[in-house]
Amino acid sequence: MEVLYWPELALMVLIAVALARLRRTPLRIHEWILLGLGFSTVSWLALMVVTVWLLALDWRARDSTRIASHWFNLAQLALVLLSLVALWNLFAGIHSGLLGDPSMYVSGNGSTDRSLVWFHDRSGGAMPHAAVITLPLLAYKIAMLAWALWLATALLRWLRWGVDAWLLGGYWHRNPNPSASIATGADVTPSGTGAMDKGSMPSTDETGSNPSDPTSSR
Repeated sequence: MEVLYWPELALMVLIAVALARLRRTPLRIHEWILLGLGFSTVSWLALMVVTVWLLALDWRARDSTRIASHWFNLAQLALVLLSLVALWNLFAGIHSGLLGDPSMYVSGNGSTDRSLVWFHDRSGGAMPHAAVITLPLLAYKIAMLAWALWLATALLRWLRWGVDAWLLGGYWHRNPNPSASIATGADVTPSGTGAMDKGSMPSTDETGSNPSDPTSSR
């Protein structure tokens, strides 16, 4: 029988410290650890989705303006889709934490989260004694409620940062191929039309008559 929760939790703490030291997101060390703790008994996959979402927003704020326009627009759409998936995972994590049972990732010898089975095929002398330290499920629910309240407050700050990153440099490039654009607003005069220049206008005398018109002279 193995309880895989504790080594996985230790690995998560190490990764959280590494992500905080990168300084690629507004999350500090304790925020990364708290985020991981809340998902640790729910789903590691959901935690990875949220982590990828935060790192993708950081990439958008730093390097996305250097790519071509059509790739930029695709990246904007992908970020919107990824944001929806990440927010759904956050909501699902809160829902599972408050209404579900924690998963301690127990495996081996037919053991489950609610039933621990030990088996020792050989024993020299006295039988080994097993010890388990447990807490009531209510303690877990209270801890998850506190985590949900913290996450709701922190998420507002993360969303403001994410929206600013998504809007940096414009949210959409209207002209995906600037090299093929055609200049507009230029004056084009069709052949045979247009105003006459001053040299082609007939001259008139002071009386207003045209000297070249034979009917104007008497």
